Amino acid sequence: MVTRSTVEQARAKTAESANVIEELRRRYDLLTHSQKRIAEYIVDQAQAVAFSTVDQMAAQLGVNPSTIVRFCYRLGLNGFPDLQERMRQVVRGQLSRADEQVEAGATGAHLQGTTYGESLAHDLRNLQRTIMGLTVDDLNRAVDQLVAARRVCVVAGFSAYSLSHYFGMVLSRLRPDVHILAADEGVSKVRLAETNALDCLVALPVATVTLSWVYPALLVQVLTPPLTPM
Repeated sequence: MVTRSTVEQARAKTAESANVIEELRRRYDLLTHSQKRIAEYIVDQAQAVAFSTVDQMAAQLGVNPSTIVRFCYRLGLNGFPDLQERMRQVVRGQLSRADEQVEAGATGAHLQGTTYGESLAHDLRNLQRTIMGLTVDDLNRAVDQLVAARRVCVVAGFSAYSLSHYFGMVLSRLRPDVHILAADEGVSKVRLAETNALDCLVALPVATVTLSWVYPALLVQVLTPPLTPM
């Protein structure tokens, strides 16, 4: 249940996160060259800081991890974990604002009355309908089939081939024996004829662009392990 106290706590955390950013900007001119690089990375790459380890961040900046930890203490934080938590609040705030814009219909409002706006609005409606029609069981069943299959064949018509190629390319990094087939290729017909109950066929529809990519994209997201610890 959302109460006044929980709302106030969330606002306080967001304010604390903003204070870190503001503090970095306020102190920027007083920082050393290496400290400025760390500060710039924190401000510009909030999401990376929020979900990377201190070693990963240090590798990106080419500094020693202890340099980043000392920098955190200099800001008055309780080490790198404290910085991470505050940056996660920044990211959550950004996502919340984006959700509010979508719900309020603000996204794309400046394109209303144009062909671009109508096209994007059409895709957005298709995307929403697709998501509403999916269930966790649907996604789990699809993932299980993709994992257990002897081989996976991804096929699409001409208009959706680029999307099927991308899906197949990403999937091939997660498991072996992924074949990307074009519907009008003779060799593809031979491969399809060789499939049996041990194989999995992913066919991308061509009726709407959005419907053709959202489901495979969700499957790739489910199959892909986190790149960094959460």
